[in-house]
Amino acid sequence: MKKLLIISSLIAIISSCSSGSDDIYLSNIFQLSDLESTGDLSEQSVEEAKKTIYGKWEFPSSISDRSTCELVSLEFTNQNFFMTLNIGYKSIFHGRFTLGEDASGKVEKVELKYIFDDNSEIVIAVLTNMIVTKTGDDLNATFNIAFAFPINSEVEEGICNDGLSGNIEAKKAEPMAESKNSSADSNNTKIIGAWMFESLTDYEEGKTYSAKEWIEYEVCDSSDCTISKMIVEITPYGTWVNLQLNANGGIEGSDTGTWKWKDTSQEVFTDQDMVEYNILSISNLEMTLGYEEGSVTHKKV
Repeated sequence: MKKLLIISSLIAIISSCSSGSDDIYLSNIFQLSDLESTGDLSEQSVEEAKKTIYGKWEFPSSISDRSTCELVSLEFTNQNFFMTLNIGYKSIFHGRFTLGEDASGKVEKVELKYIFDDNSEIVIAVLTNMIVTKTGDDLNATFNIAFAFPINSEVEEGICNDGLSGNIEAKKAEPMAESKNSSADSNNTKIIGAWMFESLTDYEEGKTYSAKEWIEYEVCDSSDCTISKMIVEITPYGTWVNLQLNANGGIEGSDTGTWKWKDTSQEVFTDQDMVEYNILSISNLEMTLGYEEGSVTHKKV
C-alpha cells in the first residue's frame, strides 16, 4: 500500500470505536502555557481540568508487579485519550474521555470510554482524586484509577483490572522542544490537532483522488469495506494516531507512531520510519503535505 501521511507498519493495536458525533474530533488548541497547568481537579471546572490533564503521562514499571500487565502511558488531547498497556506486548487503546462534575460544577472523576460502532459505550477506567503539581521543571500527578475491562476481553483475561487499579503516580512527559517555544503562527502550533484526509495526488499516475476515491482504490481490501473517512491526530508530545472510520464514526482500523521536525525550519517532519513529509502549505484550517510519491491534503476538524 502506498503511504498516506504517516501511516506505517501496524503495531499491536486493540481498536475501540467512537460515537457518530464529529465532536469527538474537534481539535481546539490550548495555549502553549497550558501544557504546564497544575491543580486539584476536585477544585476545577471542566475547562480548567481539561488543561490540567492535557498531555502525555508516563508511569514507572513498578506500578504493577505483573510483567504482562503494565500501564505504560496515558495521553489526553482535547477530547480523546490514547492509553498504552503492556500485556506481553504493547496494546494501544483509543477512546473518548468525559469529566464528571459534582453539584458545585467541580470535576470529581475522569471516565475513559470504549465506544462501539452502534454508539453504545462502556467505561473501561475511572480516575478520581487527581492532583497535578510542579516541582522544579517536573510535572507530577497522583490519582486513583479503577479499571473495568469486560471479563471476556483480552486485557481482563490477563487480570489487568486488579493488577492496575489503585493509587498511582505519574510524570508528565516533556513536550517537543518546538511545542514549548513555538509562536502562535509557527508550523508546529498549526500542525497540532485532528486532521481529516481530503484528497491525494499521485505523482506517478498524474491523478488526484478524492478521499472517497482513494479509500475505495487503495485502502479498502474487500467489497464489504465500510471505511468512509480517515483522521490523523497529531499531538505536541511527538505522537500521532491514524483512525479509519465508518459512516457511524466507528473505528475500522488504527495505527500510531511518533513524529519530529527534521530541523529548525519546521518545513519537513519525519515519522518513526524516517519517512519525510514536506509542508507545501499549512494554515489553521488546511494543510498539504508532499512526500516521495505524491501529496496529500487534510482539513482541520
